[in-house]
Amino acid sequence: MKYAPPGGGDLAAIKADGTLAPVTVSAAAGVGCTLTSGTWYFPVGGNDSPTPGETPYIGIQLQWTAATAGTITFETCNYPRYLGGARSGPDDITDNDGNATKTNWVQQNPTTLYVPTPTGAGNSVANLTITAGGTNAGGTFVDVGNTGAKRWRVKMVLSVGGFVRVNANGKGGG
Repeated sequence: MKYAPPGGGDLAAIKADGTLAPVTVSAAAGVGCTLTSGTWYFPVGGNDSPTPGETPYIGIQLQWTAATAGTITFETCNYPRYLGGARSGPDDITDNDGNATKTNWVQQNPTTLYVPTPTGAGNSVANLTITAGGTNAGGTFVDVGNTGAKRWRVKMVLSVGGFVRVNANGKGGG
């Protein structure tokens, strides 16, 4: 069985301060989100999406334009988005929760996860930490298997913003 978030898998971004960057179409860059410098999150899974909550295998593809510079990491959370696990209402752990002292979101950085070297000179990967070098457009694919996490998010800490596309899909037995 295949699972993808609503909208064909393309993910909107939310900045640490709550600013939203919806998925748009750019004549020059294609489909994606226009991001400024700062910390951005792309939520993968949650109350309205079975990826990754109901599927153990997730694929996340990333693409960015040449000027984009920063670090891309991946975090997980088993706590619900809304209090009591409801579909709406008061917040429990938000998609852009950045409180490191509570460790609601935990960075995943295993040495054994398969991540191909990003395209474009100046872009790199070490374990599950990807660097967008700011000199060339880039992209990569992250293959996550055997995950038990309810929610994942892609975290981008950008020193220089750019146009970014993130798409997630999941598969499970069925």
